[in-house]
Amino acid sequence: MDAGFKYDVIFNTVNEDASHMLHADFSFYHPTAILDHKVPFIKVKAIDNNQHIAPYLLEEIAKKSDYPVDLIVSHMSEINFPDFKYLLARKYVQTAAPVSLSDKKIAVHLHVFYVDLLEDFLGAFKNFHFAYDLFITTDNDTKKSEIAAILNQNAKNARIFVTGNIGRDVLPMLKLKEYLSEYDYIGHFHTKKSKEADFWAGESWRNELIDMLIKPADNILANFANDKLGLVIADIPTFFRYNKIVDAWNEHLIAPEMNDLWQKMGMTKTIDFNNFHTFVMSYGTFVWFKYDALKPLFELNLTDNDVPAEPLPQNSILHAIERLLVYIAWNEHYDFRISKNPIDITPFVDNKLYNERGDSAPHTYVDFTHMGGIKGAFKYIFVGPARAVKYIIKRTLEKMTHERKG
Repeated sequence: MDAGFKYDVIFNTVNEDASHMLHADFSFYHPTAILDHKVPFIKVKAIDNNQHIAPYLLEEIAKKSDYPVDLIVSHMSEINFPDFKYLLARKYVQTAAPVSLSDKKIAVHLHVFYVDLLEDFLGAFKNFHFAYDLFITTDNDTKKSEIAAILNQNAKNARIFVTGNIGRDVLPMLKLKEYLSEYDYIGHFHTKKSKEADFWAGESWRNELIDMLIKPADNILANFANDKLGLVIADIPTFFRYNKIVDAWNEHLIAPEMNDLWQKMGMTKTIDFNNFHTFVMSYGTFVWFKYDALKPLFELNLTDNDVPAEPLPQNSILHAIERLLVYIAWNEHYDFRISKNPIDITPFVDNKLYNERGDSAPHTYVDFTHMGGIKGAFKYIFVGPARAVKYIIKRTLEKMTHERKG
């Protein structure tokens, strides 16, 4: 200044009130003030450590500047976990400009366990306005013949593979590694059905997944023009919003299997799924993806010996894979997007469900076919309560012993 130079600042905080802040660091503890004073940068840590207001910070940046907020979302998803609440609000699939897919190799894998549903999917595939190769897997030769007949009636070509009745829809897809690895974009679907409660747990779920991932496939694949996008999943089906099926306690039981697979895949990013309350996942494993985004999963080379036989127990390797897809893509430096459910439900439904007192879970049908069969039902009715009683007796005796010594 003695030499005649002058300086100024965009936001002089010297005389600003900082009494409500832990430290007088406006760039970290008061990012709203930074935006209000039109400071042309914001710290990454200011967003990461103010996640409770981050959605509003991003909205403010979008309204008051021409800076592409998607770049912030992409960066924050890369350097930290990709499923923070403030990021999820920005991860719906957007309407993309139409693009030519003529130079892209596209594969569709459909696992057909219920042959009677095949024509429903063939009808839904008519929404595609791009060329694709159809790969169908099923569990036995009889169904293969039935599938071939239906394809012939519909003048539809497909390669059909018999992959057995192990691994549901997931292992059959992984067994097609040598074929799917040759494609740019891959869609994975299956003929989901619940024989015990077909409409509310089967048909509604299946139809919503078709509406979210198959019918809008043109737009979904147009979004893949973004090099950072590697995976598109469906939004939560309505069944899981009306009924508390996925909860933090049960999800925690799946975390060890997820951690084990993470290590086996040799992932480079550090994550401990035991610290998660729940996971952003592809319900039913319906998904569109770029092969490289899920390459580590295919490279595991899982076999029938790695997957439990039916009836599938809870918290199996397949349940873990269903929850891992988003995080595998994240490790491979890809982001994900969510295809919105066209059925609009007020969030008050979620609020009512997750704030119920007492028995927090509604009384819904429990399908023991997929929870250990007769043994699973026996454990559910008898073993669980017996363990609870044993625990109560043990703690009571310990307390009585402690009181006597005292």
